[in-house]
Amino acid sequence: AGKTAVKMRPGVALLSGETVTLKVTDSAAGPHIIKMSASALAGITPIFGEQTTNAVYSAGATSDGNITTGSFNFTALTTKAVAASATITNTNGNSSAWSDPVINFTYNVADEAAPAITAASSYATDNDKDGKLNTLVIKFTKPVKINGTLSTAAGAGNFHNVISVNNGTIDAALNITGYGIGGDNNDLLTITFDNAVAGTGQVKANIVNANASNFISDFYGVKLAATNLDASEAAKKIPDTVAPSASKINVANLFYSHATGKVALKNAAIDCGELAELQVYFGTDPTPATNKSFGTAASAQHAVKADLISGVAGSASGVYYRLVDSIAGTPTNKSDWVSDGGIPESPDAGTADSPNLAWSDATSQFTVNGISVGASNSVMRIYRKAGAVYTYLGRAVVNETNTDKKGAYDAGTHWAKQDGDLPVKVYNLPTDVAAFTLYNDNGNESAYVADPVADAVTAPLAANLFVNAQEKTINCLTGLNGSANTGLRLCVKV
Repeated sequence: AGKTAVKMRPGVALLSGETVTLKVTDSAAGPHIIKMSASALAGITPIFGEQTTNAVYSAGATSDGNITTGSFNFTALTTKAVAASATITNTNGNSSAWSDPVINFTYNVADEAAPAITAASSYATDNDKDGKLNTLVIKFTKPVKINGTLSTAAGAGNFHNVISVNNGTIDAALNITGYGIGGDNNDLLTITFDNAVAGTGQVKANIVNANASNFISDFYGVKLAATNLDASEAAKKIPDTVAPSASKINVANLFYSHATGKVALKNAAIDCGELAELQVYFGTDPTPATNKSFGTAASAQHAVKADLISGVAGSASGVYYRLVDSIAGTPTNKSDWVSDGGIPESPDAGTADSPNLAWSDATSQFTVNGISVGASNSVMRIYRKAGAVYTYLGRAVVNETNTDKKGAYDAGTHWAKQDGDLPVKVYNLPTDVAAFTLYNDNGNESAYVADPVADAVTAPLAANLFVNAQEKTINCLTGLNGSANTGLRLCVKV
């Protein structure tokens, strides 16, 4: 049952200029005869049915077979017994007699099932993780071969009529640069792209295989039928196994504040290349299996926003971000984690009894009383605390300039200014309190700490207050709470 003989290996070693011709006949009246010759440009042992280097194939008639691969067109034969024989022509043009028919087999091309695409085992790749696909690998149900040369261009009469990738907004056409057959069983077609089209979402491929001379077939010449892998149903859907690219995340534009519990995105949006969540993790050394701490909803683009992620309770540890695509609403393929440094510890403000930080509106300075605060990669920020509301006012500067002054801040006084080069004024109301944070070079901010003395100001005990009507004075047995807030007043209701 010689179907394997469709790829014929006569085992004849040729010298340059010699030719071997194979003749295949059937036993029908006639009989039907098809011929194919292989001429050697160098010393070779040609194979009929695949392209042999330095072999030039020619057919007895145009319908006899494919002169690119030397494969025979068996549709010209019947279903009856088939035999093959050979002759050799030397460099002088002299030919031997035909050999005895040593191969006898029965073959009907109509009995051979056409190759089909197994969509569930096909996949795309982004090997360099730049958010642009490198290849699409299509899996077939049997070994296949390329007949002639497949066109890279899309067209109804070509191999494909568009191959695209979804970038979260549209299906963008991919630019094909080549094709290759591979796999242990020659059942994989690798389609390469030019790495120029952004997108890592659903891949679609409309395979028409419509060119008469340049097409995909099995080893017997049975063509692949047109197949539109448009993801309209499971059998036509190529699994999305490509993660969004971590290169889409520019941590210089992401800012986490422990004080506000928010992640802000500034300067530029994040174009994900498909529908994807932005996830944040607080801790150390996350792995792909590490769960997010918080995240956004899935979107093709995360726009510039002051509260991209809210309600975030991050610790004073590492900050990491990644993108995770959403397939049917389920987070699936994960980019690498991208580190954004750490979160500063809050400055040590001390206590009301032993304050370490204090603020003066009169001088636009803060005082460190003993314990150094901050680090060389962080700057002190000044806020007004009005009840539960904190308002950013300014930051530490070098003397009276408007240049940021980073820590550490040793014992002594340190200047602060508004970003607009004006003095900082904390106290608008008697109840206002100075508050502080540390903000580092990665754009991450510590939690708030308040001036411990001003924050502890309470009404004096009535038992300690005495009115002297004769001298029109009010006396207090103990000192009032100390505070740099000169707006504090003792109010008496009679």
